[in-house]
Amino acid sequence: MINLLPIEHKKQIRSARSNVLLVRYNFILLGSLVFISIAIAISYFFLINTKSDAEQTIQDNISKEGAYSTVKAEANNFRTQTNDAKNVFDNQISFSKTILAISALIPQGAALNALTLDQTSFTQPVTFQFDVTGEDAAANLIRNFENSPQFTNVKKGSIAKGTGSYRYSLELTMSINKDVAK
Repeated sequence: MINLLPIEHKKQIRSARSNVLLVRYNFILLGSLVFISIAIAISYFFLINTKSDAEQTIQDNISKEGAYSTVKAEANNFRTQTNDAKNVFDNQISFSKTILAISALIPQGAALNALTLDQTSFTQPVTFQFDVTGEDAAANLIRNFENSPQFTNVKKGSIAKGTGSYRYSLELTMSINKDVAK
């Protein structure tokens, strides 16, 4: 029956359908815009509330920080004191360990004549004087100090006639590694 309608009338019906669809799309578009606007407004409201809560928390924490300022100052003071103590312990030298390391390297038939250690003993070469009974004891003494990782740059110094049961007096110059004193 629609086919029997005049062409002009058919165009009007088609235009009416298109207009109805366009009106529906416009209403859907407007509804979507209203929904998005409401969602943005609600999100903005929640963000503003969250921001004010965060600012209030910051203010509360700042006011509480004043009450703990003495504790914070004491903690910082304690931290600096422990750092100072750590530096002292790191630079501490145990002369007794050094003496034990030296005595462990002295073989049978050799004796240390005198021993003087101070802070400079670990930064510059030190000369020790040993009394030895013979050439074997002197060779063992030199070899022990040369092979020890605790002593470096071992150099044989002067050799002189000794007294008593020690026939020779021998000087050794060496550098002491600081690790031996830790």
